[in-house]
Amino acid sequence: MSHDASAALTTNDGSVLFAIGEERISRKKNHVGIPFLAIETILKASSEEIEKVIFGTQSTLRVDDYLRLVVPMQNNPSNPIGKYLQTYPSFLKSNSISDNPKIHLEKLLKEAFPRLSLAQFIWVNHHDSHLGCALGAAKFKSNTLLVSLDGDGDGESGAIATFKGNSLISECRFSQLDSLGHLYSAVTERYNFQASKHEGKITGLAAFGKHSSAVEVLSNHIEINEGKLTIKALDSLKMKFAKKSMSLLGLDFNSGSKFHQIVSLAESQTNDYPDLAFAVQEVLENSVLEIISYWREATQIKSIALAGGVFANVKLNQKVSELAEIESVRVFPNMGDGGVALGSIWFHLFEINNLTFKPLYQDMYLAPPSKQEDEISLHAIQNSSEYEIEVLDSKEGISTAVTQILILNKTIGIHSGNMEFGPRALGNRTLLVNPMYSENLTMVNSRLKRTEFMPFAPVVTMEHFSEFFIVDEEIDIDPFRYMTMTCPVRIDKRELIPGVVHVDGTARPQIVSAESNPLIYAILLSFYAATGIPVLVNTSLNIHEEPINYKLRDSLRALKSGAIDYVLFENILISYKGALL
Repeated sequence: MSHDASAALTTNDGSVLFAIGEERISRKKNHVGIPFLAIETILKASSEEIEKVIFGTQSTLRVDDYLRLVVPMQNNPSNPIGKYLQTYPSFLKSNSISDNPKIHLEKLLKEAFPRLSLAQFIWVNHHDSHLGCALGAAKFKSNTLLVSLDGDGDGESGAIATFKGNSLISECRFSQLDSLGHLYSAVTERYNFQASKHEGKITGLAAFGKHSSAVEVLSNHIEINEGKLTIKALDSLKMKFAKKSMSLLGLDFNSGSKFHQIVSLAESQTNDYPDLAFAVQEVLENSVLEIISYWREATQIKSIALAGGVFANVKLNQKVSELAEIESVRVFPNMGDGGVALGSIWFHLFEINNLTFKPLYQDMYLAPPSKQEDEISLHAIQNSSEYEIEVLDSKEGISTAVTQILILNKTIGIHSGNMEFGPRALGNRTLLVNPMYSENLTMVNSRLKRTEFMPFAPVVTMEHFSEFFIVDEEIDIDPFRYMTMTCPVRIDKRELIPGVVHVDGTARPQIVSAESNPLIYAILLSFYAATGIPVLVNTSLNIHEEPINYKLRDSLRALKSGAIDYVLFENILISYKGALL
């Protein structure tokens, strides 16, 4: 019920049946609140008896947090659904909650969903839920170092545990007052971006920056002692210096949290726009690597599993994988708060010895299908003269048609199968673009109304991955199935695929095989046969500031707006005659 609210359903041993983020249905990016629509969608898709309802965060639910979760349901325009704003006074006066707010929230859900009325309700700590995500992602279901880091949740910003034998041992917990996630978000806000939403822009911008005194300023406020993190506030002398420095630069001094104060002081040390981003990225990497290195050495464990919003930072994940004595690094694909709907289940089942030791998921195509509504949308446009519709009668026909569109440098949205769970488009709600032209970055960003510092991500066949990208032969390639890690692009290949190469020579690839995504794999092979390049641009199928498209009507709206040229819905190719291109 934090940002990226979500719901999931598993079997009694933890195998995933469905999982979906509330934002995909509500169409409110980073939806905060109780995931009513996600729960409703999953219950409609399954007739299974619900035995337990697990809450993956808010285990320390306070009255004011409860009110901020339920007030948006009152249809007051000052507090819209999907936000987490302060409650309005009239509500507080008439709705005081004096006893345990969890009881009220559980009652609310039972009234909304009678199928939950007999279920047992269980609350799991936020970072235990992230540890559960890491456990679910781990390569080995034993002898793994589990790491969770984010902004905050239930009063903490991180946790480290070891999984040895059949025991999960807590090694370290980090207070929300010592949050690397909040420090990074403070820089995000300094660039006028939104915290918990646009941190990826800072990661991209950092590659354009250089080392400055801002690095030392941030580093001086971070202390790591025996694997434990402390972020020190400015003392009074530094506070005065920060205020004076910001004043001389004609900037306002943010006297809010210590994170903003530290960032203000760091910003005063550089005049170059990207350098502050470089600084916070550098300090984040150094800090996390020092923490993980300590616990790897202390525990003698060489397999690592990561979860929490900090590990949405794909550049950081690459650095972790390059640490000495590391054999495997896995990142849970929905690493942010959206993933805790699953992580909380897995943590709880592990505690009661019910968690299966088999893989808990095979892929991230976990959203319940929306076939009935999609058929209605399709039928509506079939009777409209505004659209051109072509039914492709074979797998070869589909891949050939898509290849021809891409060679003409047109864009095509792939809307196929179950939607992905998590922040990455992995082929089922994907926009494919020809990677051979760097100007496509500007073209696509303009049409989608995106302003990004990073290039688009590539999708590549399993067989050609090492031909284009540099990875250690012994590295665990699982993160590249889910776009959770960057790696260098081979120098002799960069000019062939400029649309996916970042300024530092890296990219964030997704590997596909005939088994993992047959449609995208066939398209890649067809494009390779026509061009000699087995790589395509893969970006999410959505307009900027909207969630990834869930239903066909979402993708048709993007098509009609002129944001994209074609939509492939299963085996049906759709274009819009009146699009303003």
